Amino acid sequence: MKLIAAVYSTLLAVSCPLVYAQNWQAPLLQDHPMTGLIYDLARQSTISETELISQLRQSELVLIGEKHDNSDHHQLESRLIKALTQGQKKPAVVFEMLNDKQQPQLDNLSDDASLHTMKARLEWSKHDWPWSDYGPLFQLTRKNQAPLIAGNISRSAIRSIYKQEPDALSEHRYSTLHGIPDTVRQKVHSEIYRNHCELMPRETLEPMVNVQLARDASMANAMLKHRTEQGAILIAGGFHVRKDLSVPLHLSARQPELTQSIVLLAEVQADKNSPADYSNAQQADYLWLTPRQNDIDYCAQMRAHMEQKAAKRS
Repeated sequence: MKLIAAVYSTLLAVSCPLVYAQNWQAPLLQDHPMTGLIYDLARQSTISETELISQLRQSELVLIGEKHDNSDHHQLESRLIKALTQGQKKPAVVFEMLNDKQQPQLDNLSDDASLHTMKARLEWSKHDWPWSDYGPLFQLTRKNQAPLIAGNISRSAIRSIYKQEPDALSEHRYSTLHGIPDTVRQKVHSEIYRNHCELMPRETLEPMVNVQLARDASMANAMLKHRTEQGAILIAGGFHVRKDLSVPLHLSARQPELTQSIVLLAEVQADKNSPADYSNAQQADYLWLTPRQNDIDYCAQMRAHMEQKAAKRS
């Protein structure tokens, strides 16, 4: 099996020499035969980074989905932002990691603002996303003179939606929520249940579904509202860019004539050694596989935490 994997890896490197031109940061499975592979899901073929960028430039809306704690995903996002914001006309770059209340501060940032200045202006705290991961992406966007746009909703708005307060979803940016099919809501509900390790009662998760869909609608709205002649780019978690469940549905509902391309950055898995094991054209257009950041069993940690809390109560 190791010999087969090595031969397959060599064939991929020969056919797509740019695929493996990476300085990987994530420590696990760097030598996996699929590590570095970029896969065009529609054509079911491996492509190079150059080909990917060329195809993305032809789309008006580009959505890039990451695994938040994978350092390689942030490196690849940096390369994609740099490549796609070259030239005189720039696409807007929308981030899930920025919320609408921060937009005035973003608008007042200079193109040469330092990371320290940006962090201070945005009043970034330890409770926000890791600055070391996202600060450089914000800085690169401004350095390349592309509009830096907040895609997410504020914590106060999230609380209002979660509590189902009157008029919490009355803004225009949430207008597409009314057209989301029940089948989609049910799938989002199931994903949230699974992501919470199936430890929370299903009936308690409906407010989370509302928040998830509202955030998707907000990010879609930010892309459409701020897109330039060159379009818009979204940087968000992988679940938010899924064609079958998330932001792309809201984009299509409002402006179906705009072309979309979805790139999903994903980690390789030890027992999956061919592109067919990873491909899902219903979720994305392109798949870019990277090493794994860790093998932490978060569900095991959550179960242990809940058991400790239960023991203390008893």
